[in-house]
Order: sequence, then C-alpha cells, then structure tokens
Amino acid sequence: MNTQESLGNSINSDFVKLTNPNTPLEDRILITRQLFPEGRKNEHLAEADTDTKERPVRYFRMVTYKELEMILISLDANSTSNQYLQDSFIKQSDQIRMSLKHFLEDEELYDELKDDFQRLEEDFTLDNYRNFVQHKLPRIKLFKLHISSKGGGRFSGVTGLVSLSVGAPYQPPSDPSRERTSNQEGLPVIEMVIPSDQVYVHPLFKTMNLEMEKEVNVTNIRREWIVDIYNGAQDFAERFIKDPKSVLYPGYIEKTKDDRHIMDYISGDRVWDILQEWKANESIADLIPKAKEKDIDQNNPDLQKPLLS
Repeated sequence: MNTQESLGNSINSDFVKLTNPNTPLEDRILITRQLFPEGRKNEHLAEADTDTKERPVRYFRMVTYKELEMILISLDANSTSNQYLQDSFIKQSDQIRMSLKHFLEDEELYDELKDDFQRLEEDFTLDNYRNFVQHKLPRIKLFKLHISSKGGGRFSGVTGLVSLSVGAPYQPPSDPSRERTSNQEGLPVIEMVIPSDQVYVHPLFKTMNLEMEKEVNVTNIRREWIVDIYNGAQDFAERFIKDPKSVLYPGYIEKTKDDRHIMDYISGDRVWDILQEWKANESIADLIPKAKEKDIDQNNPDLQKPLLS
C-alpha cells in the first residue's frame, strides 16, 4: 500500500465534525472508525517495519483537537506557517535567543558556531532558528536542546522536532470533562505507522528521562501516517489494550486471568496500571525498528553530524 495515500478532500467535512469541540464523544468514535477503517489500519501495520520482537512498530501522540484539525485539514501543525507557532516565537524571541546562546555556551559550541549564531541574530525568525539548530548543531545536541528548558522543554515547537511515543502512548486519551480549565472536550491519541527514515531516536534515552515516555522524534506529522485515533479512555481500552497485537495486551491478560468475568471492563485506573507496568518493563530499545538499532549506539558518528544536511 502506498504510504502517501491521501484520505481525500471529500471527507474534510468529517474531519471538521471530528475535531469540533461540541461533537459528542460517541459521535467522534463513530466518525473515526469511518475515516480510519480497520482494514486500512491492518494494511499499514502489515507493511510497517518491525521491532526486535517482530512486532509492527506503532507510534502515538496525544494531541488537542485543534492540533488534530491542523494535521487533518490544513496539514501545518508543526510547520513554520502555523500562525500560533509564529506568534509564540515572536512574543518570546528575546528569551529564545538568550536561551539558545546559553545552551551553546554550556555545551561548548558557541565559539565554533559564533559566526552562524550572529547571522541568526541578524534575522531571528522561527524558520532561521530551526534551520540553525537542525543544520548546524550535532544531532545529539539538538536532541538535548529539544528537551531542555533552554529549548523545546520551555518553548513549545521551537526546535522543529515533534515528540512521539513508540509502542504505546505515554498516557491514555482524556475523556471530556467540564472540570478542566482547558481542553474540556478531551484529548485524543493518534496512532501512526511511519517510515523508519523519518524517525529519530535519542541514544541517551535511559539517562535523559525518555525511557518511561518511550520518546522518539519526527520533524512533522503527516496525515497519511495516521491509522487510528483513540477518543477517550474506554475507546482506547476496548480497541488498543484488548487488541492481541498491542504491546499492552499481555498485561491486560495477566491482570484479568483470574477475574475475567469481572475485569473485562477496564476502568480508568486499570488502564493507567496496565500502561505504567508496561512502560516500566519494556525498553525503547525493544520497540524501535530493527533498522534503527545503530541510532542508540552512543559511538555512532552520525550523532556528531547535523540532523539535516
């Protein structure tokens, strides 16, 4: 199956309804199943690269419905044409500029990159910032900047990297709730099948607090990569945790083997328990594509090269 397959403009109205904050949860679930049918998902999984245990590699990200709308309709959620990212960068540009300079000094890169940095300062835009960090920094330093308070850890979207979880999501989707101050409509989780050459893995995941998050990175999310959307905790439990192909399925079976008639319904707390136990017991190294195993070798010379040439 062609991974560039378009889902088509004719269903944009369904995308709008899916991401509308006023659409009821049960309608979102039905729309998702129409837009991303099981057969299409299984075809993509059958063609996905496999991990060390011969499982198809699956990627996940929790998003807002607004972000999902941009991915599905306008296709620019992480692009520098995204007005929200542009406005945020302009508003914080002084802090972002100083934070990057301090990062370069801390990493003993400033003297080497001083001329490039000064050219960046002369035209300090989001496009030029990303061009600098992706084309000038050693990628291992870019990975560090992405999670640092001097970079992506404080200024969302600035590095151009997008964090995903591999194997299973970092946390289950959130149900709608009027008690939250934001995102009362809930937070869905998207599932993707992504070509391995589009995925980047931090080699120091064990010491950089990435192991529990199962974090890897891409530079954008493409609509054609999405194979499913989980809307709410029960939708996630029924269609992912109970899926025999899921990495969480063995944990589900283990927890329900003695009380299957009682525990077939997975409560919100039980969803978290299954997910947390799995995260503690399985490593990123077991979940990434076999072709990416060299990426977690700290001596890999590619780590000293920029992410993009």
